[in-house]
Amino acid sequence: IFFRLYIFSCDAAMMEIDPFAPAGLPGAPVENNVDPQSATQAAQGATQPAAAPAPENLRPLPKYHTENVVGTCSLGTNLELKDIAIKARNCEYNPKKFPACIMRIHEPKTVALVFRTGKMIVTGAKTVADAKHASKKHALIIKRLGFEVQFKQYRISNMVGNFDCGLPISLDKFTDKYSQNVHYEPEIFPGAIYYMSEPQCSCTVFCSGKIIMTGVKSVEDLEKAIRSIDQIVDCAKISLDHFQPLKPASAFTRGGQHKDTAGGGVTTGGVMGVP
Repeated sequence: IFFRLYIFSCDAAMMEIDPFAPAGLPGAPVENNVDPQSATQAAQGATQPAAAPAPENLRPLPKYHTENVVGTCSLGTNLELKDIAIKARNCEYNPKKFPACIMRIHEPKTVALVFRTGKMIVTGAKTVADAKHASKKHALIIKRLGFEVQFKQYRISNMVGNFDCGLPISLDKFTDKYSQNVHYEPEIFPGAIYYMSEPQCSCTVFCSGKIIMTGVKSVEDLEKAIRSIDQIVDCAKISLDHFQPLKPASAFTRGGQHKDTAGGGVTTGGVMGVP
């Protein structure tokens, strides 16, 4: 009995791992993709954890300011703009000049353009939350005037932000590098307009290093555009090492006379006191 059990256990052990069995059949060896070096460390009892992959070397987000957030919504009904202008405060309506009623509130400080179809555009907010709060406040004012309005289909239609890259920018070099995406006419406008495809927006670049982004529709897209344009203008940034410090104006006097600070005298000459 013991001899039969021994033979059975040996046969079972051989059936478990058969080095000649075709792949995919019972008893075929399992492929081991473990790195030999890792296997050696495991055999030696290495307990150090595997090194985590290095994070992407992302440039820190420059400090930026949100100048304007534009919100758009529908009030769900047609409106009599003349009645709104008569009953509400801080309203303007002149259909000969502009087909919308202009409403203003002080907190948050915004301006609403209310159209006859019920569409409303609110501009002037500094944050996304203020834009939505102001839109609801304008809609509530119109509702209190006796109109059956709703607040629906709200969305952010535009955001304007700006930041300073910290260095002057050569707009000529920037335009030559990205001529297909840049519109620059210094005789008409002092900034170079760069059209970005992802996210879709326009960036106005000035020689002082200030950049203005318009056309984004979320804070995430605004920050993504800032990171992208900050790297794009690297090729045209002017290092401060190119600028030489000017001599102090106190070292020169009128009439081409130059003070001799060492001897206490004054020498005359041509340009800037040079004899």
